[in-house]
Amino acid sequence: MNYFKFGKGERNLVILPGLSVESVLESKDLIVEAYQVLEEEFTIYLLDYQRDVVETYTIEDMVKDVVDQIEILGLTHVSLFGISLGGMIAMKIASQYPEIVEQLVLGSTTAEVTPSRYQKIGEWVEDAKRKELEKLCLSFGKTVYPEAFYLQMEESFRAMAKTITEEERKRFIQFAESIKDFVCLNDLEKITCPTFVLGDKQDHVFDEEATIQIAKHLTSSKRVECYLYDGYGHAVYDMASDYKERVLRFLCA
Repeated sequence: MNYFKFGKGERNLVILPGLSVESVLESKDLIVEAYQVLEEEFTIYLLDYQRDVVETYTIEDMVKDVVDQIEILGLTHVSLFGISLGGMIAMKIASQYPEIVEQLVLGSTTAEVTPSRYQKIGEWVEDAKRKELEKLCLSFGKTVYPEAFYLQMEESFRAMAKTITEEERKRFIQFAESIKDFVCLNDLEKITCPTFVLGDKQDHVFDEEATIQIAKHLTSSKRVECYLYDGYGHAVYDMASDYKERVLRFLCA
């Protein structure tokens, strides 16, 4: 797996990103800037997902690949931060490999992908299959971000559509389809590490109940915190100015 590393702290934080059309490595500089508040306390590893995957690539396959990568990097006792799709993977890792995960942060994710929670993702899959990439990028931006931000960045989303490679298109379809019918509610009850769940009341990919549902099922966790923003949308992790500070306070409590 590709990854990049930054920060100089003694503790290790592994970030698992959400579903995207382009690799997160394309936004490396922006991500480093966004997470600079965590750099003193943590050495941060942001993992990219496998590029060459088979059509049947599942969440469980992703879990195995991430755990293998953590072992390859020589990391033990990590703080794990999963966003959206990354949150689904992180929940499975924390339940199946408790010896690896010291603390868990889950952002804009769900433990149960119902038909309504998959609706937008399914629409994106169909756009990608029809190779309607501008429609895909515009719909993605409009759904994930607040309206004002989307209108400001609309031309950027149009431009992004022109840079998507055939490999990226196929990879997006595979990862997006792997999410359908995902359920790990029973796994949540096996998670024992301190866990922080964050979401937004205006999440138009999943919904606010998805965040609350996760927190309610963390019955074995040593400490559970849940926080809901309002008005930032699914991408609250990028949009809320105090988001990273909240994560830092939880991890350092």
